[in-house]
Amino acid sequence: LSLSLFLVAAFRDMRLDRLLAAVLRGYKTKAVSALIQAGEVSVDGKIVTVPSWQVVLGLETVLHQGKVLPVPFNRLVLMNKPPDTNSERPRPDGPQFRSVYDVVPNHLAHSTLGAFGRLDKDTTGLLLLGTDGGLQSLLMSPGSTVEKVYRATLHRDEKFALAADAEARFEQGLELLDGSVCAPARLRVLETDEASGRASAVEVTLTEGFNHQVKKMLGACNAYVVQLHRVQVGPLTDEGLAVGECREATQQELQALAKVLPQDRSAGARRGQPSGRGSGRGRGRGNRARCQKRKLATEEGQGGDCESLSPKTSTEVTGPRTTKVAMTTRQAAET
Repeated sequence: LSLSLFLVAAFRDMRLDRLLAAVLRGYKTKAVSALIQAGEVSVDGKIVTVPSWQVVLGLETVLHQGKVLPVPFNRLVLMNKPPDTNSERPRPDGPQFRSVYDVVPNHLAHSTLGAFGRLDKDTTGLLLLGTDGGLQSLLMSPGSTVEKVYRATLHRDEKFALAADAEARFEQGLELLDGSVCAPARLRVLETDEASGRASAVEVTLTEGFNHQVKKMLGACNAYVVQLHRVQVGPLTDEGLAVGECREATQQELQALAKVLPQDRSAGARRGQPSGRGSGRGRGRGNRARCQKRKLATEEGQGGDCESLSPKTSTEVTGPRTTKVAMTTRQAAET
């Protein structure tokens, strides 16, 4: 039983049917699905009849015919990511580089621990690493509604001055220079240059997380991002974490995290369209462009939460300038 639970922990999504198949001996996949659809399984006291339902490990109690089922090993780690570290593991036969996995101390490391989304090599701040790939999907997929908060330091040159209507455009759903449309987000000026009065640091709050999103949104408003730092994911923050420091999430933090997760946790809902897209004039064109964008990731390891699907070339916009960036199938990074 312990071996089965360890193996199921390596699945990308901790679906209810997979959990039961690992725990209930003698039941085949179809039989497990039938049990769930017949209403014989509950999660935290609620009957769930969807086999693909996402279970949040360590937080929810799963019962079958009144008996509590054991759950696989689970761990969630908070890291204040230092600069000059990649969010992916180096391949043994590929280029070697400093990875966030080199930062995780031995007492928190685990064979199934993986980064929840990715941050650019030089982006700092809160990075989550966990053993539950399904929780990663709920938090970081483009369809997630969980808020992520970033602090961006802007170039002080006059030609990169933040547009006066930037806040309103963020709230309405900003159209990027490539024609794609973002879901509504929030922009708040944190600091201004004393001499010029121009914004020098801003806070961006969004629910999406595709390729270079913060940089592209600010670039569409004429600003150029010099440094980016993620402050918060849902109720989790980098407060109290020194640069390069890691710690395990507390039970209180996990409980707070569970409260902001989507109510519908079926596989279809997790793959659905993010809120704010596909509605309103011009949204269709933006959606198609964004879908193509999400398939790509930059050669420098800077991309979105989605894995890239094909080696193509795309135009990246990180400020008022545009550059051609070669895309690969392996590398992706968040915002």
